[in-house]
Amino acid sequence: MADGVRQLVLIGPVCAGKSTLLPVLSRLLDRRAVDLDDVAEPYYEEVGRGREALHEIGAARGDLGAYLWWQEGHPHAVRRVLADHPTAIVALGAGHSCYEDEALFDEVRVLLEPCAVALVLPSADLDESVAVLRARSLAEREMDWVMDSVDLIDRWVRGAQNHSLADVTVFTDGRTPEEVAIEIVRYLGEPVRPGAGRGEPAP
Repeated sequence: MADGVRQLVLIGPVCAGKSTLLPVLSRLLDRRAVDLDDVAEPYYEEVGRGREALHEIGAARGDLGAYLWWQEGHPHAVRRVLADHPTAIVALGAGHSCYEDEALFDEVRVLLEPCAVALVLPSADLDESVAVLRARSLAEREMDWVMDSVDLIDRWVRGAQNHSLADVTVFTDGRTPEEVAIEIVRYLGEPVRPGAGRGEPAP
């Protein structure tokens, strides 16, 4: 980053609370926040992995086949969002940091090496994290993220890839978003603004 502070990137499973933390971190660090899920579609389209094509692939290959095909465009999206928003705090969607294809993961690992990466999970108890995230996803999105017997939530929580990328792992259950964000800010060595740390428990 231009001011010498590493760019902060949040990773983690669906419904972990990354989007909830973004505006809090933005306020504490006085930096813009960008959720890749909100800006990614043009990036996907640049490499032929837009949602319209995704739906066509899904009809032909099923949910898991379409997901794996779609993931081929994810490293490009990560590269583009980091380049387009070099001073922003960026949250990556769940599938942007975990891959079946190790070559795709290696692309993202290299892209994230200069960044400070925070992994967001509900609990240090990984069984509990899987259960909590599945319940949230079913309630909020009507999705269990099991595709052709492959449990993506379990992989996002337990898989080595997310944990190997993370410089710091934070747990949200029973804590406010401000408390979790302050932990991340302190990891970065940034000062915490007076009055921070109040609020409702993080999701």
